[in-house]
Amino acid sequence: MTHIFDWWNNLRQISVKRQVTQQGQHRCQSCGKSAAEEVTLEVDQIIPPSRGGRYDIDNLKLVCSECRSGNSTTID
Repeated sequence: MTHIFDWWNNLRQISVKRQVTQQGQHRCQSCGKSAAEEVTLEVDQIIPPSRGGRYDIDNLKLVCSECRSGNSTTID
């Protein structure tokens, strides 16, 4: 039963990541760089789980690896 739950959870995460990528128009939401500029785009949580953030569409944004590496757990 755990295997089915893991499979379903992974499928859900892929779907959410796809939605965030489409919403962000394949651009970093912090600096505006696009996937066409050969940057790695990643889905990042706005509010981290350690502060009560959830893995849902309202708490996720698309950022490039450069902006994400400069990210911390502080909330603006």
